Amino acid sequence: MAVTLPGCGKEGGPAGKSPATNAPAQTGILSTKPPLERILAAWQLGDTTKAIQQFLEADLKSRPVFSSGSPLSLRESDLPGMSQTEREKLLAEVHAQVNDLKQLAAAMRDKGQAAARSDPALARRCFTKLDELSAALGQPEGLKIVLLLGQAIRKMPAAESAKLTATNK
Repeated sequence: MAVTLPGCGKEGGPAGKSPATNAPAQTGILSTKPPLERILAAWQLGDTTKAIQQFLEADLKSRPVFSSGSPLSLRESDLPGMSQTEREKLLAEVHAQVNDLKQLAAAMRDKGQAAARSDPALARRCFTKLDELSAALGQPEGLKIVLLLGQAIRKMPAAESAKLTATNK
């Protein structure tokens, strides 16, 4: 299974998604969720600016990364005990969230690349947060697709950080 990270240069948010009108009503519910889930929720609502700002400010090293109700919190060992129908429904949700995480990571990479010349400190923060995201997703007990996404994201900041270091010497 290949995991690719397409660029996401658009400002309007994830493809096919528009900002929700009831976002303020959900704020109380979202504040009890782990940071990565809150960031992903803002992204899914189409508030890319808020999602990226939250991403830059979040402690992605805290655990749990996903709440127990999130499809991304499941372990690979949980899948065999599910019926085929349950597994297919769950994997559809997982794939949708993985795609959103890919888009968010690509947007963060793009922000870091754009800041590289004018604001190297911001660029470093972007790339450091991508590293933290990679580590958060790279838990070996999690779903393989999430682990693979973490590995793919890990490659993004390494290349960009090297360019930034070479440019600022």
